[in-house]
Amino acid sequence: MLTVLPQFSVKPKSQVTAALNSLVVIDCSAHGRPDPFIFWDFESNWNLLSTGWSSGRLSISPKGTLTIAEVKKEDQGYYHCSAVSAIGSVSESVYLAVQSIASRLPPVIRIGPFDQILLEDTDVLLPCQVSTSAKVKWLFNGEPLAVDEHRLIVLDSNTLQIVGKCLLPFFVSNRHIN
Repeated sequence: MLTVLPQFSVKPKSQVTAALNSLVVIDCSAHGRPDPFIFWDFESNWNLLSTGWSSGRLSISPKGTLTIAEVKKEDQGYYHCSAVSAIGSVSESVYLAVQSIASRLPPVIRIGPFDQILLEDTDVLLPCQVSTSAKVKWLFNGEPLAVDEHRLIVLDSNTLQIVGKCLLPFFVSNRHIN
């Protein structure tokens, strides 16, 4: 009788991200001779779940696909898919990351820049307060603004300060590099 060690036909991805209360499907299938059995387990929980198993929100299809309905935060962690036969086994891990609704929402600009009429050489403050800790980037004509420490300054509050007159002296060196 010809024997073939178990091999994955479909390996689970190394990480899967799911929204809270969504449905997640993680594929895992294998072949070999004799046919391997597919088992799933979750982190330190030593309960092995085999194909065709179903209970509550979790189920495993006859081909080895793990399905979790109404994903909860406590479902987050490492899942292991193993294909086992009388002559060997293979195993792969997948990390399920569960995102809360708040972490999926885009940032909202609460206070943003507004039109100002100013005299020449006047300092300008352009506020930018966002609803999350998102990184704020300032653009000018669609291009990233080249901030510096003398004229264009981004404050800790994400406010852009444009200094009307640069008060710091600039030095020109007559040294040359040979």
